[in-house]
Amino acid sequence: MRLGQRIVGVSLGDRHAVVHFSRLLVRGPDARFRDTEELCGVSVPADSLAALLPDTGKELDLRRAGSRSRTTCEVAVDGDVVLSVERERVSTGRSAWNIASYDHGIGHVKTGDRDAVAYADRAAVSVVTCARKGDRDEAVSTYVITVKSGREDESAMHRLISGYTAALRKQHPC
Repeated sequence: MRLGQRIVGVSLGDRHAVVHFSRLLVRGPDARFRDTEELCGVSVPADSLAALLPDTGKELDLRRAGSRSRTTCEVAVDGDVVLSVERERVSTGRSAWNIASYDHGIGHVKTGDRDAVAYADRAAVSVVTCARKGDRDEAVSTYVITVKSGREDESAMHRLISGYTAALRKQHPC
């Protein structure tokens, strides 16, 4: 999903959605979509994103707000926020598990990608170290959580945070 004039889509169970600017509208089952979509300007696997959204819904909205140090994006289905993504700068040396457990209170966390990601069924955290010379003491942490009527799926959350983290690394986010 991406803000802007490009049309992209995501599957909603047996339905499909199309976005123009920040609004997604349900279309017929014959619509065709890409293998990846954008969430807060970062490409993610469309199937893992769809697996965390409700099966039904007519409209999806992407709401984005932020500053230089923090960006928040929310995905809403029919006006209800179902997925939230928060990206912020943090000090280096903190693991995804540490941030997930202590900052966000996520229990029963599993880790992956050499401890760069931590995830559970409803939430996930990742840490990407800044690569630029002047930013060596900073990293970017991403926190994803399903809220309200979003679905809980540990495998999909792992795929989403892993795909998001890999794409974010390529963008050199600092």
